Amino acid sequence: MYRPCWLIFLLAIFLAENASADHHQGEYISLFDGKSLQGWDGNPKFWTVSDGAITGQTTKENPTEGNTFLIWQGGNIANFELKLEYKIVSGNSGIQYRR
Repeated sequence: MYRPCWLIFLLAIFLAENASADHHQGEYISLFDGKSLQGWDGNPKFWTVSDGAITGQTTKENPTEGNTFLIWQGGNIANFELKLEYKIVSGNSGIQYRR
């Protein structure tokens, strides 16, 4: 039986302004390519890409023993705006930003 997890991102689009010196002021780049988790670090037991969205899922058969995170490791980001859409089914979630 499928049981939705505490954290599901559907249609997650992470955008950053000026993520590197090569980008001009006002130009946006996406940190998610819609196909893979390239640049991201997280346990593949819980984090996947499904229908163009970053998806985090736990089930009764595949539970977590605590918090699990998906962390951007693809480069340094400065002066950014975070834009995304999300959906949570049966649980709780959050977004953490650390500098």
